Amino acid sequence: MDMDTPEQPVDMRLSIDPLYNIIVCKDCCISLPSEWVSTHLRDRHGITATHGQVARFLSLENDAMTVEQVEEWRKIMWVGKAVENIPVIKGIRCNLCQHSVVGKNVMKNHFSKQHKNFKRKRYSEACKVQLVFYGRLHKYIQVEEEEDMEIDIDE
Repeated sequence: MDMDTPEQPVDMRLSIDPLYNIIVCKDCCISLPSEWVSTHLRDRHGITATHGQVARFLSLENDAMTVEQVEEWRKIMWVGKAVENIPVIKGIRCNLCQHSVVGKNVMKNHFSKQHKNFKRKRYSEACKVQLVFYGRLHKYIQVEEEEDMEIDIDE
């Protein structure tokens, strides 16, 4: 990009979740560590943007979550408020360890590996979940329910 040419405003279809300081692609309904945003925009949406342009577009005062911070967040985050612009869907939670999934077979596998002497039906129950990150950071979190919460029932 020529430095003398003023930047044209581009709708990057990004938002920042103010609670968790996570960048979200509104088109893909997924969170992105800050280091992955430029590559995601280029590869998925054909938009070329630098880290600085993303920060200005989102009016970031502080850096958004990095890969390292996301990895730590995933270790401690089991139940929380919904991340903005990511669908909340029906899921299942393990009442023994708070692990959350979508689908009975996935929970069945969880119990066969983690809780061999316990019955899935007795120690799991329906809940609301979000898939906040994809790829190697893949993890469902259980969402604290609110009265006016919309649930995407197509999932």
